[in-house]
Amino acid sequence: MALYRFDPAGERSSLVPLLIAAALVVALLASVFWIVGGFMEKSPLIVRPAPRDKQGTVPPVILSKEGVIIYTNKARLENGGFTPLTENALLNAVATERMNDMIEKQYFAHISPTGESAADAAQKVGYRYDRIGENIAEGLFVSDDKLVQGWMQSPGHRKNILSDQFAEIGVAVAKGRVQGEEAWVAVQIFGRQSPPVSDQAPAPAVRQGKQLWDSCIRPDEGLLAAINRAKAEAAESRTYLEEMRWQIESMKPSVENRQGGDSGALVAEYNAKVQDYNRQIQEAKSKDVQFREMVARYNAEVERYNACAARK
Repeated sequence: MALYRFDPAGERSSLVPLLIAAALVVALLASVFWIVGGFMEKSPLIVRPAPRDKQGTVPPVILSKEGVIIYTNKARLENGGFTPLTENALLNAVATERMNDMIEKQYFAHISPTGESAADAAQKVGYRYDRIGENIAEGLFVSDDKLVQGWMQSPGHRKNILSDQFAEIGVAVAKGRVQGEEAWVAVQIFGRQSPPVSDQAPAPAVRQGKQLWDSCIRPDEGLLAAINRAKAEAAESRTYLEEMRWQIESMKPSVENRQGGDSGALVAEYNAKVQDYNRQIQEAKSKDVQFREMVARYNAEVERYNACAARK
């Protein structure tokens, strides 16, 4: 999922970054919270059934974290010569939590039924990210290589694997029962860490023997962090809604041309998906309102700070 980072660099020594920051927040509103216009091919990867041998049985398969990482980096090398991703223990923990949550709560999506995403899991384990993304897959895969190949055949997943915006990776794979069927569940988490923040603030600027920022209240950094999180969640929500819409559109021809005794079940499933989609849209709109309120509050603090600094 494409995530933006809003982090006004050098804000402790210059007015300019804060002025730019205010403009960036407003400018990003339209792009971050676009929800229903167009499709991005980013639906989760579902594969069934596994190929059978000559006797008609499915050969035993064991997927591995190590194998998925190896073939992911192989794909990066063979498709543009991208730098290999480094395995990160915290991202492995994020992938494991996401995988276990899907199996435990019996869903398959980038957003859990309780509204949690990979970004939320990263915050829980303490992974300070500048950018984060997720690929998920469910099915009867025959090897780590075939799993990665499946992702590579999907434009959205391929974009994550080949992105030069990521530097690290975490993976989790396990076999479990998902909606009544035994299958492998696999999760890739891609990340790039935020630059380290020094605990010691730099010395304040001085002008005519007087501290420049001594009495001006800086914009709330906690609020800025909340804006970052909200944008990350919005990106995840947009991906999830796109997947839901794709599923609904895929079912629509069958519903319109329904025949046979099972048509009632098909219509019921279709209507349930539509209702769920509409509910998710309303939730996204509500979060959009909250996001805009946070942005307005932060921009007001930026303006107040700049006005104070201008009087010094």
